[in-house]
Amino acid sequence: MMRKTIFHILILLCMILFPAVHVPADAEKSEKPVYHPDASCTILIYMCGSNLESGHGLAGQNIEELLEADVPESTNIIIQTGGARRWWSDQHIANDKLQRYSVHNKQLVLEEEMPNASMGDGHVFEDFLKWGVRNYPADRNLLVLWDHGGSSANGVCYDENYGFDYLTRTELKEAMEGAMLPQKFDVIVFDTCYMGSLGTAALVKDYAHYMTASQKVVPGAGMDYKTLAESFAKYDDETLGRILCDSFFEKCRKAGQEMTVQLTFYDLAKTDALIHVLNLACASARRLNAINGLTFEIFSSAMRAHIADFSDEVNAIDLRSFVDNMYRLDLIHIADLIRKREDSLISYQVCGRAADCNGISIYYPLAYDDKQLEEYLQTGPVRNYCRLLDDIYSNLPEETISYENPGCIAEDGSFEAKLSEQSKSYLRSVIGRVWRESESFPGQYELLTDGEVETYDTDLGRLFAHLTLNSTFDGHVAALDGHPLLLGVTSRLMMITYSAPIRVNGEDTFYTFVCVKRRGKQKKLLSFLGNGLDENGLVSREIRRLKEGDLVSTYSAYNENGEKLVEGEEFTIGEDRGKLELIPLPEGRYRYQFIATDIVGNSVGSDYCIFEITEEDGIRNAQMKEVAANEETQIK
Repeated sequence: MMRKTIFHILILLCMILFPAVHVPADAEKSEKPVYHPDASCTILIYMCGSNLESGHGLAGQNIEELLEADVPESTNIIIQTGGARRWWSDQHIANDKLQRYSVHNKQLVLEEEMPNASMGDGHVFEDFLKWGVRNYPADRNLLVLWDHGGSSANGVCYDENYGFDYLTRTELKEAMEGAMLPQKFDVIVFDTCYMGSLGTAALVKDYAHYMTASQKVVPGAGMDYKTLAESFAKYDDETLGRILCDSFFEKCRKAGQEMTVQLTFYDLAKTDALIHVLNLACASARRLNAINGLTFEIFSSAMRAHIADFSDEVNAIDLRSFVDNMYRLDLIHIADLIRKREDSLISYQVCGRAADCNGISIYYPLAYDDKQLEEYLQTGPVRNYCRLLDDIYSNLPEETISYENPGCIAEDGSFEAKLSEQSKSYLRSVIGRVWRESESFPGQYELLTDGEVETYDTDLGRLFAHLTLNSTFDGHVAALDGHPLLLGVTSRLMMITYSAPIRVNGEDTFYTFVCVKRRGKQKKLLSFLGNGLDENGLVSREIRRLKEGDLVSTYSAYNENGEKLVEGEEFTIGEDRGKLELIPLPEGRYRYQFIATDIVGNSVGSDYCIFEITEEDGIRNAQMKEVAANEETQIK
């Protein structure tokens, strides 16, 4: 009896210490409908036009695609419009009412009209779902959500008539639950930016069999609606998913936008299996972080997995890259299983050469927002991952980063500074800033560029650990047709994205170029124009390239944070679409400074290195003059 008791105790200890990685019994259960060629079909499109329509007419372009389609008789297409201050479409869509249309014989037919209300209100969305499934019952149903997307932590459908009110994650779930749908949607299509995430899949898995969404910016007029309208009734769901992805990519290719785009078709029945293994992995990560204090390693892994097209403000990271980079958290025993579960969830995807992602994202507060983080901690699908984030962000000290040595001239002649040991746990990034003494504003300096400092990795993948910063600035800055660019930088493991504000044909935009790291060198992959984030922090989908004849002017800046922009002289782009090059700084007096930023966005500046560039007989010389104290280290 005693031997049996000891045996049972040993078995129990093994189960506690070495939990088996298994899939919940119902996680792989399939309820997928069987395809019938003569099944009735309904496509519901919730089209919140927002500034994408009022500014660029993108929603109207998709409506025109629907009107060009040869729609099978078995397919109903129903559209609810709203959310835009102006509709450019020739279909006379109202901007002060909510309207519901059907598509018949290549015509838009008004079916119902209601007083204006926010498309970002969950009750408005719920009412559309109820009305659609009640009035257009079908064997197969597909739902499209059209507009801006806010990634895992936020939602979709930002109504510009109501202060860009949007459908939160909670509102989306409550609306679909409240609609009491008679059956799951075959597919939910997110024709929005950044919604290709585990959080989105977990949100809609109980209401749809499949989902289509992108990890990246969805450029231009988005999905191919002619193909969608013609194909839904003709193909089973999995074939339809491949067709939607391929037609989207081909549409982007024709517009010259295929390099950075990505679209995934998800089998939502596989969502719970991935969540389960991630919960186990994050439980292990929490234990190791509590013992060894690996906050920096976790954050740096997230930074190298960051998905950013225009701005660091998008808190989406590539899940596979994140797991692969966390090699110090001893996740090798489960990393392969995470990859297998992720591959199972991703039924199909298309990906441009410079997209630099693997199919599914997860939230990480790289650009810290306490309200956003709090909401995610309450609603995130991987509970141990939420607890890990809470461990990191709930107990921050009053001073996170500081300089042990604020600046000096090193033995090799470079400018050097050193951060305190405590800083390592809370460090987000370090950049080097270069100024030129201003001729236009006496007593001030003109900000030229933000340069990279190897904070997270080198090409060999070594983590920044010694906390000593050395200036690698060589006296050259990036320029477009000889005009210096005010650059910011976002670094990934294999890709670096640079972005600078410019003015093109009287319109402010951003000139962005992507470089790939190979054998210690950078090679430019592509460049394009994009409006970055609008005044509401939403990414514009209007992306194009410079062309011959464009009138362009670059900007410089005159305050510590580079916020006060001053426009330079205007020039014309030639037939080469603009030459991107490194040019030497002209003669003058300059200063260099390190800016260290912590994980919640507080920045601390080092002292300044003052140097002077002179040229004599064709020989340039950069002479170190002095190290000047920075009296105000904290930068807002």
